[in-house]
Parts: sequence; C-alpha cells; structure tokens
Amino acid sequence: MYAGGGGGGLYRSTDGGASWAQVNLFVGSYVRQMLVGSDSSDAAFVIASSLNGDGSDTLYRSTDGGESLAAIGCGLDRVLCITYASDQKTIYVGGHSGVVRSTDAGSSWQSVGQGLDSVNVTCIIHDSASGTLYCGTAEGGAYRLDVAGGVHIAPEFP
Repeated sequence: MYAGGGGGGLYRSTDGGASWAQVNLFVGSYVRQMLVGSDSSDAAFVIASSLNGDGSDTLYRSTDGGESLAAIGCGLDRVLCITYASDQKTIYVGGHSGVVRSTDAGSSWQSVGQGLDSVNVTCIIHDSASGTLYCGTAEGGAYRLDVAGGVHIAPEFP
C-alpha cells in the first residue's frame, strides 16, 4: 500500500497501514500520481515533482512491488498524468507534448494522439467499455482518442 503527497514524498506500508516507511528516493519531492495494478505483476508507477519548482516531473517504475524505484524516460518533456487500460498491461502517460503508450510495462513507448503534440495533457482516463482515451489539457481543451480501433487522431470536443 502506498501514500504520497506534498512535502514528504512517498510512503509504503507492508502491514495494511499499521505502520509506514518513507521511500527515500522521494525526499524533497511531492508525488503527483501513483499507479499500482491490482494484478500480481508487482509493477508500480509514480510521477514525482521536485518541491523547488524547477518543473521536473519524472516517471518512476518499480518491478518488485515498490522495493526499488527507477526513473524511466517515456519521450515526454514533463510527465503529468498516467493511467492503465483495462488489461493493466497497457499504460498511457500524458504530459507536455501529448500522450504516449507502453504495452510492455514501460520498457518502450509510442506516441498516440496525432494533434496532441502541441498541448499539455494534464488528465487522462481510459474507458475500457469503448476503448476510448479521454484527455484534458492545461489549455482548457478536452480530447478523445479511439485507441482500441487504432485511430489516434484526437479531435477536440466540447
């Protein structure tokens, strides 16, 4: 179990929340978002941002249930949001310059969403029933992508 936030970094509990230990990697950072699967793959992802306001938003991955975390690149200048698809194997990450997707637990990334490369994606949600990825942007736009059907053009919608 994980908890995170501003000023204190990331905390992990291995006893159902009775006690907590700080993951030292995140001292001096705040946790923007965490993504932990419900399957038994031991994969976890964390987006952490520096408290000094330098704009560093970094994606970290754990492959051992959070015992260790390593920064990984995904091709975006700044990482702002992350979500799983319903299969919990496909990961979508949004940030400055669009959205990228990984189908191999973050080892490789592909850009999705033609037309999103000039916006800052701050929120993404995957609708498993329709295979649609919804994206909100810092510029006030909202986009939907048919990622199940392979159509990755992102028309803005009201």
